[in-house]
Amino acid sequence: MPTVIRRLVPPAIVLAVTAWAVHSDLVTAVPTPRLRLVLHGVLVATFLFAWRLRSARTARATVILGLLTAWFSSGAGDEAWVRTGLLVSLLLPLDFAFTAWWRDASLGSRRSIFLFALLAAELALLRARMLDRLPVAPETMAAWWPTAALAVGLVVVLLRLALRPTPLAAGWLGALTALAMHLHTVRAMEAREGLALETVAVPQATVVWLLAAAVVLLLALVERAFGFAFEDTLTGLPGRRALDQRLREIGGRYVIAMVDIDHFKRVNDRHGHDVGDQALRWVARRLRRVAAGGVAFRYGGEEFALIFAGKSIQAVGPHLEALRESIAKEPFTLRAAGRPRKKPPVKKPSGKKPKTGGRAQARTLKLTVSMGAAARGGQVRTPEAVVQAADRALYRAKRAGRNRVVLAKS
Repeated sequence: MPTVIRRLVPPAIVLAVTAWAVHSDLVTAVPTPRLRLVLHGVLVATFLFAWRLRSARTARATVILGLLTAWFSSGAGDEAWVRTGLLVSLLLPLDFAFTAWWRDASLGSRRSIFLFALLAAELALLRARMLDRLPVAPETMAAWWPTAALAVGLVVVLLRLALRPTPLAAGWLGALTALAMHLHTVRAMEAREGLALETVAVPQATVVWLLAAAVVLLLALVERAFGFAFEDTLTGLPGRRALDQRLREIGGRYVIAMVDIDHFKRVNDRHGHDVGDQALRWVARRLRRVAAGGVAFRYGGEEFALIFAGKSIQAVGPHLEALRESIAKEPFTLRAAGRPRKKPPVKKPSGKKPKTGGRAQARTLKLTVSMGAAARGGQVRTPEAVVQAADRALYRAKRAGRNRVVLAKS
């Protein structure tokens, strides 16, 4: 849950600022053509960034914003434009959520071609409605259909975020929320028709909400690029580049601990690299929960680093020992093919004898770690020197038999 909340912070800030701007005099102070120009610039930047990061889904979403919503807002004030409002309110959330849910693929794949063909069909439908040539008028639809479509879209994107709390998933949710506010403004214009079309603030508000949707997607791409650069994709921990950046910024009193999985090569040789990857993720999850304010990093291979800012080595030592002991006591279960990620609920004993001859029980391994820690102080003044001192303490722990913590003397 903390990861989901952290992912939602940037979209929430953008939406809050947009809501404030819409309900203040700030929006009316900017001419609508200038807002549209900014919107188109952000859409182009988002599309190019998505293309560069090979995020085809975000590129398609930018095209949807550009062809459906930006084009729709550019016709504000026209009677035919108002006529399409209900239809767009129905199609846009479903189309957006459908694109967000589908597995990513290249822009030239059959999946992408199908989505663009679907988008072309929607544009043809909107064009027919604008020209009043649609056989079935949208007014015959129930008034709650667009609201239901929007609710379905939000549920789909929320489910996507819950299953995989990535920056892009949070961006999809924020963008769809901004689109919901845009469509709400459009429906309000439809309800008031001439009265609203004579005003300036409402068309500006529609453009501002579209701009918020584009900005949210752009920020999600930036956060994804940051993750590529500073996060380890296997374990989810900050990577070596993030560690180097933290070491350049750190000052004052701190402790650095180097952590190494014991006999990791043996695990890879006996059980394969897939099990080795599972072991790395398993250890990383436990290192993430270290107490005393420690922050875990993937150093490389089977080695990790822990940084304790503002702590002494005497204060950190007991927490490292408790962490080492918890890893040694908890068995590491090999995840077989088809094995569920969550443990099934424990059933109460029924008094019957357990069945034999069925599938073999899941295999477990005992993993241990060796740790070496050093603090800044005395002759050890630079972060590089502290890392070297912690590394030497780690090797002393391994030579002493592994599965232990060695604290370097200051």
